[in-house]
Amino acid sequence: MRSTFAENYRKENYMVNVELLKTKIDESGITITALADKMGVSRETFYNRLESPDAFKLSEVIGLSKALNLPSKDVRQIFFKY
Repeated sequence: MRSTFAENYRKENYMVNVELLKTKIDESGITITALADKMGVSRETFYNRLESPDAFKLSEVIGLSKALNLPSKDVRQIFFKY
């Protein structure tokens, strides 16, 4: 049985591969402002999250993943330790 994204989002499993995230953002062609809007945060908050990636909230991770149209494999590589 596959676990859900929310079930995997526990602090002991959570980490952010910021470099891979930045690569995916660059590849998407979406501006940081548009991405932050789609996540429901300000541009400043988004940059703060990149500086302190453990501060990403689950809703922001989900919004970011949807905005970038990331496949589940990429979500795992970017946001989880396994």
